[in-house]
Amino acid sequence: MRRLPVLVVLLLALSPVEGLSVWTARGDAQTKTALTLALEAELDRCPARTSIYLQHLKIGEEVEVRAFQLAEARKLDFDERVTLGRADLRDGTGVFQYADLGLASTVRDLILQMIITSDNTATGQITTKVGGVDGLNAWLA
Repeated sequence: MRRLPVLVVLLLALSPVEGLSVWTARGDAQTKTALTLALEAELDRCPARTSIYLQHLKIGEEVEVRAFQLAEARKLDFDERVTLGRADLRDGTGVFQYADLGLASTVRDLILQMIITSDNTATGQITTKVGGVDGLNAWLA
């Protein structure tokens, strides 16, 4: 798994390079295209299903490459509401374990908590939405 650290180093190295950085003073479309193409080429080399999302925190510019594959394929609706029952709650990390039963969160909120707080309840719900562990493994293969 040496490729992941190499990719991270490559991404860090790409951002200040003139012509590849999405975060130049101009921020023009041609510059964005160059970075997107460079990222796509690197992701194509990875022996796994990959995506990337970057945001410049000071100016808010974003770059995404294959960032929302299941949503784009209409297999995951970010606005769909998921009602949490007692059997859905998971101990460990995150905030949903303390939520009231019957809370109807959006898939988007579940994904945010899965990423931001490593919420085990949210992770379980999203895993179920994408076909369970077997479905997720099949999609990643």
